[in-house]
Amino acid sequence: MRSVTESASPVPSSGHPSPTGDSAPATPVLLLPLLVAVSTVVAAGLLAVTGHASADLLAVAVALAGAVLSWGWPGTLSVPSPRGSTAVLLLGTAAVVLTVALESEPPYLELLPVAMAGGVLACFVHQLARRDGRPRLVESIASTVTGLAVIASGACTIALPHLEDGPWLLTAGMAAVAVSAVVDLLGRWPALLVWSLPIGMVLGAAAAVAAGQAGGVDWPPALVLGVAGAGVSHAVRRVLSVLPTLAGARPQLVSGTASVLLTGVLVVVVQRAFAG
Repeated sequence: MRSVTESASPVPSSGHPSPTGDSAPATPVLLLPLLVAVSTVVAAGLLAVTGHASADLLAVAVALAGAVLSWGWPGTLSVPSPRGSTAVLLLGTAAVVLTVALESEPPYLELLPVAMAGGVLACFVHQLARRDGRPRLVESIASTVTGLAVIASGACTIALPHLEDGPWLLTAGMAAVAVSAVVDLLGRWPALLVWSLPIGMVLGAAAAVAAGQAGGVDWPPALVLGVAGAGVSHAVRRVLSVLPTLAGARPQLVSGTASVLLTGVLVVVVQRAFAG
């Protein structure tokens, strides 16, 4: 499989070595694999469709996305004791999803922080149970807690079918995320790499407004959600793209899934800010 990142030639554009004899520093070029964009579009579409069906189906979709993240997150970040970290993330996924899904009356997210706190405690229990001398202890805890936070952000969307304009705002947000993932592929051309974020945010905003208008959502919340969702999801994929492990298929699925789940809380924030 081809490398996720490439570097510009160390020779200056003139074609001659530098006067000092040193090579110019390599310039990394983002080359997101096609599977990252495909997994992002599929995950975003799954959440958008199930969000219109029912909160229960949306919970199943979020749980599936959380399971994918749990399955590949430790390996993507190359953390020690990956099996234990995966177990913690799976338990955390079940906790946050069930906590929101079982709430039938507002406030729907009241107990979500409790479930998240339980997941953090499970991280420390996992570290106490390790028998490998606990190398890279802080890195292991920080990586697992970050994964839990990403999953919890996605779990916030389970409340949206109960809220005013919630399903259509979710559709708008997921449309922006999907469009930004497709625009990321412009990074395959170095001249367009610098423009991938602004183009993604503009097109993502347009997609969000169009999706919102289809459901009768006013354009201001859809516009804000489109810009923020496209920007945040791009940032997630951009940060993960520098990892050497992203040459593998599993980390690529994780990258796309994480960029969708992390935008979940944005949809809830925008809904509450504009709809109350």
